Amino acid sequence: MFHLFHGQDAYSQRDTLAAMLAKEGDADMLSLNTTRLDSRASFAELQAACDAMPFLSRVRVVLVEGLLAAVPDKTFMEKLAAYLPNLPPTTRLIFLESQALPDNHRLIRLAAEQKIGYVKKFDLPRGPELERWARAHVEARGGHITPQAAGLLAANVAPLFPP
Repeated sequence: MFHLFHGQDAYSQRDTLAAMLAKEGDADMLSLNTTRLDSRASFAELQAACDAMPFLSRVRVVLVEGLLAAVPDKTFMEKLAAYLPNLPPTTRLIFLESQALPDNHRLIRLAAEQKIGYVKKFDLPRGPELERWARAHVEARGGHITPQAAGLLAANVAPLFPP
């Protein structure tokens, strides 16, 4: 199964990724079994990383950042779409995209139609949602913040988020 995290909320993407990887076992062994690729990766590099067997771990993690937003050529996407249904069960292939992809993107459709992928869109929180997000994150880390302070925080950081 592959995972596709896309959207402008990079913080929540990383938080979700960290929680997902924490469930996969020992962090040191997982780091030995993690390959990071970027938008310049060829299909052969991606496939080789995914097909490698895990070493002293249950899984192998392949993180690919910015590849799909870079609009790979048609041949690359065709090979990728044909390969993903045959992804080894020990591989966790994770695409991280800093921009939202269109709902009709080939991999989003593939994940939905063939049930072989998990897609999550991470939109930046706005307005009252940003205040709720701030309160929830403070409380999750054992802190306390008043509604007024959360409102001030949201009002001051909102201009930092692109529309």
